[in-house]
Amino acid sequence: MDKSIGLIGMARRAGKLALGDAACAAAIKNGNARLILLASDAAENISKKARRLAGTANIPLLPLPFSKAEIGRALGYDRLSVVCVLDAGFAEAILKKLPEDE
Repeated sequence: MDKSIGLIGMARRAGKLALGDAACAAAIKNGNARLILLASDAAENISKKARRLAGTANIPLLPLPFSKAEIGRALGYDRLSVVCVLDAGFAEAILKKLPEDE
């Protein structure tokens, strides 16, 4: 995996991620989310909900070039469609690193 997925893994180990649809929705509603990451093959309903919540809360949403399975493997889960970064520093680092990796 590349550097951006490595940063996402570091954020998980630091406890700075909300994993999955329900956890992300709660983090967004509570004002804790700093960045929403969306798998390339996320279901349309998950994608629409994430985009709606991002727009409502004015949080950046970043579609990833990784599948649900790739994100899940990197974070120790089976599959993950949506992940929220809860730390501004990690969010900024991921936003900067991803264009380098593409």
